[in-house]
Amino acid sequence: MGPAVDVLLRILDEAGYRADVRAYPSVRVRALVESGDLDISIATRVWDKDNIVLFPDTPFGEQKIGLFWRGTAHDVGSLAQLDGKTVIVPLGQFTPAALLKKKAPLAIMRESRDFEGAIAMLQNGRADYLLDWENPVRSQLDHLGLTLRHLSLPPVYTYVVVGRRVPDAEGIIRRIDAVMKKLTAEGKLPQR
Repeated sequence: MGPAVDVLLRILDEAGYRADVRAYPSVRVRALVESGDLDISIATRVWDKDNIVLFPDTPFGEQKIGLFWRGTAHDVGSLAQLDGKTVIVPLGQFTPAALLKKKAPLAIMRESRDFEGAIAMLQNGRADYLLDWENPVRSQLDHLGLTLRHLSLPPVYTYVVVGRRVPDAEGIIRRIDAVMKKLTAEGKLPQR
């Protein structure tokens, strides 16, 4: 599933837990955690608007979200300038949509299933801006040979989180955080 999953499995193993890892869209993960059907996930603080998980002190990683637009759209310096504009966000991914709702509540949100479709919507004038995970969009733009203007937003930290419904959730999150601090000190996890 990728390097992030390998790191997650190492953290859980060193904390004394065995995991069955599955990939789901973040909207589904939220529902599974909320119902108690999923114990541990990777999430951002924006993702947990309803306080359904416990966070460790130590971030697991960071992701960059980027705002992309055609040359014909107005330059922007912050998400707050998007009120009244049509913005594409990824379908099933909670963090970009939540950031947009928080910073520009009057923006018109459209969802796209994939990066190529989102870029096509933007290129065809069906939206003014695209707000999504920066690196995959840049990769897709390179693959398509396209250039868009963009604004890199501050990094969004991700965390290994434990659902509040999990028995001994506080003890689990403390053990996970201790392992993450240890691995970071040993140089086996990136330092922030």
